[in-house]
Amino acid sequence: RTLLAAPQAAQQLRRASVSLQRVSIVADHLDKIAQDVSALSEVYDIVITSGGVGPTHDDVTMKAVARALQRQYERSEPMASLIR
Repeated sequence: RTLLAAPQAAQQLRRASVSLQRVSIVADHLDKIAQDVSALSEVYDIVITSGGVGPTHDDVTMKAVARALQRQYERSEPMASLIR
């Protein structure tokens, strides 16, 4: 599904006049996601993650992004309820 979502996301970004520069598909692995987000945030002003950001017990995306940005991960119940 992730591969199918990328073209749709790109189309929506173009409609919003956002110039998409790169799409990266990363396995659901904390260290790999953190590495890619960290590297991309050094090159690009905006990094968007999608997929794997649900408030489930096995999702690592939020923790990986926090690690990449050198922030403490804190679960927010109000945010989790918005994502659900």
